Amino acid sequence: MPLILRFVIVLQNAQLMGCGFSFFGIADHNFLSDQMFLRILHYSSTQPFHNMMIHFFSPNAFFNVRPLLIACVCVLFSVQISFAQKLPQVQVDAMLAPAKIKIDGNTAEWGGKMQAHNRTVDFAYSLANDDEYLYLAVEATQPRVIEKILLVGVQLTVNTTGVKGDTANTVAVSYPNMSYKYVRGILFNSGNKANIAGLPAHAPHPTTLLTRTDSTVDRANKAFGSYAKDIKVIGAKKISDTLISIYNDVQIKAVGRFQNSGKYVYELAFPLKHVGISVAQVRKIAYNIKLNDWGNAFCCLTYVERDPITKARGEERDGDADLNSTTQFWGEYSLARK
Repeated sequence: MPLILRFVIVLQNAQLMGCGFSFFGIADHNFLSDQMFLRILHYSSTQPFHNMMIHFFSPNAFFNVRPLLIACVCVLFSVQISFAQKLPQVQVDAMLAPAKIKIDGNTAEWGGKMQAHNRTVDFAYSLANDDEYLYLAVEATQPRVIEKILLVGVQLTVNTTGVKGDTANTVAVSYPNMSYKYVRGILFNSGNKANIAGLPAHAPHPTTLLTRTDSTVDRANKAFGSYAKDIKVIGAKKISDTLISIYNDVQIKAVGRFQNSGKYVYELAFPLKHVGISVAQVRKIAYNIKLNDWGNAFCCLTYVERDPITKARGEERDGDADLNSTTQFWGEYSLARK
């Protein structure tokens, strides 16, 4: 198979699967063996799009390839960069809510993509509104981020004065709110319990999970629906209770759901009247999206640092440091009008 055709196949494969590209040069040979090519193609298809791997088979590989190969690499590199820059860190545009929006844990009616992907919280999201509601949709794919969401909830805070960082005039809503003991079982069935990034090789890794199938994801969703029954609301003047049921009479709707791909989707509909604003009166709001500190440092997973040479025992470390830290960001949103 000619070399140029192999590059075309890698490109097509990457576009279809939404993954990254592996660029490779070839030294001393004009063609790859079929076995080697298949290995590279498989590796390429397993990489997330934000990880770009460049493989050289010899130190001089890049300089030995033909100009056509260099051109292919440049084209693929530019495509990769355009994919990585497609979504902004913070949503910048107003968005009128889809006409037939449903709060059901499925974002199909949102047009097939989110409006932003924020690296601080490491998930994609969209804000939208109509005359009555402010809507939030979240899509998370990283297992540890999903775990933290289930442990502490996604908190949306709206500042009615439109000033970022001003916490005095705010209304906050957070979901889900459930016990740690239920979270582990849900993750086990969803297939999303991952190795913890940053732990040394000798530290214990909680990796037990089921192979993800339609039936295991269905069990995870049923368990989530059974235990994630509370919405936390802070600062709404006409809602006296901090915790309210998902089956409430104040028109707040919140749903979380796992997709068969492993993605976790969260949708929220929050009435503008509880924020004390209307589309006719207010043009812009400030908002904060936060994953709070879990608050259980050293409770569940710890490890000991050792000197790499002497192997002497060092300090005990919290294996859940990523869960026991707050991640958040502020943004501004202009209310869309019909």
